[in-house]
Amino acid sequence: MAFHFNLVANDIIRDHSKQRIMTILFYGSTLFVIALIMHFVLWRIRLPKRQTKILCLIFFVVLASGSTFFFLYPDAIALFAIHTPVTIFEHFQIWQYYGILTLAYINTYSAIEVDSPSLLIVEKISKASGAGLSRETMGEQMDDSILVKPRLNDLITHKIAQLSGGKYRLKAKGIFMACIITFYRNLMRVGKGG
Repeated sequence: MAFHFNLVANDIIRDHSKQRIMTILFYGSTLFVIALIMHFVLWRIRLPKRQTKILCLIFFVVLASGSTFFFLYPDAIALFAIHTPVTIFEHFQIWQYYGILTLAYINTYSAIEVDSPSLLIVEKISKASGAGLSRETMGEQMDDSILVKPRLNDLITHKIAQLSGGKYRLKAKGIFMACIITFYRNLMRVGKGG
């Protein structure tokens, strides 16, 4: 009898763990998809000047709104027979999962936001298809107006550097970034790479 009770108790605990995992995955993913839809819609309406900052804001607002809604109206959102997050621990795990998805997306988006030199090169070679792309043609098509100037403009737009008197100078944010990069390179004993 005791053995049967232990098996039943273990099954209940296992089912509850699976249910909690489904809750975290389902509601975290739902919030993430809502944020993506908002991102796509807003970008279609108007492309913001400081895209990463606005993207972070969108994802934060969706998380805060969704969490508040889940907390205040748990019975109203029991979708597909998946129980709603009830405990603060479940909410925290949803925030953690959502945060990981958000950071991964924003990190990936930053490579798409600007024309990465590597992506531009791959795109040029791809467009040449089977004929290939000569070194001379690549050199002509990939000049400073494509590779360097957009990055300098981004530094100014994101207030990392400023242009005054025909010279670029780092602002506080840029100095901080340079210190982090220098510290990391010294720590890892790596040189400049590309």
